[in-house]
Amino acid sequence: IRDSGITAIVVSLGLLFAWRAVRAESKLAERKADFVSAVSHELRTPLTSIRMYADMLREGWVDDSHTQNDYFELISAESERLARLVNNVLDFSRIEKGAKSFDLRIGDPAPVVHETVEMLRPYLKEKGFDVEVEMPESLPPCSFDHDALTQILVNLIDNAVKYGREEVRVEALADNGDVVLRVLDRGPGVPAGERERIFEAFQRGANEKSGGGSGLGLALVEAYARAHEGRIEVGDRDGGGAVFALRLPAA
Repeated sequence: IRDSGITAIVVSLGLLFAWRAVRAESKLAERKADFVSAVSHELRTPLTSIRMYADMLREGWVDDSHTQNDYFELISAESERLARLVNNVLDFSRIEKGAKSFDLRIGDPAPVVHETVEMLRPYLKEKGFDVEVEMPESLPPCSFDHDALTQILVNLIDNAVKYGREEVRVEALADNGDVVLRVLDRGPGVPAGERERIFEAFQRGANEKSGGGSGLGLALVEAYARAHEGRIEVGDRDGGGAVFALRLPAA
């Protein structure tokens, strides 16, 4: 009888572990399905905008040169948005396969910050956002991959647009032997209980305005930060909103 009881316990534990494994796989499959749906939506939206503005220009429906220039800027911004999404998906695939490499070089990250903000200005304008930048002319040198650092900033600013309103602020400073790049928004903030989960792949915050997003942007930010021997932090902004801070060790 005693052996039968032990056998029953072992079988029960085995069934419990198997159930948990199946449940975890089911949740992962559900998250991946949501991801595919979200990416499809993210692709469809800029494609629709590009086609609409291109058709209007091609058919000659817009005679005013100022409006034409606005439409060209919108087409360019939406094209860049498509490129960012595709890059996120491709880079996530490379990271999952262990095939992503980084060209780390020591330099001043300040020019990368300025370049990225200027690249995103048309996109931010189209979304109704102003962007403020506060940083010194130069920062302490640190080791970084130019493209990866650009993508980190792009994803953080894009995240601020998804959750915030009207204004995005970008700051850079030196702090305790680190170079700190911060993106601040005026959204609802990130609840303490979500601050680790939002960096998991396929996760999207509960407060996202549009319900869209691919769920990869912040996961890539966290992976890139680790590849640079840095870290990403999230906190509350004074007066409301969230602060995402990338810390990179100074060289």
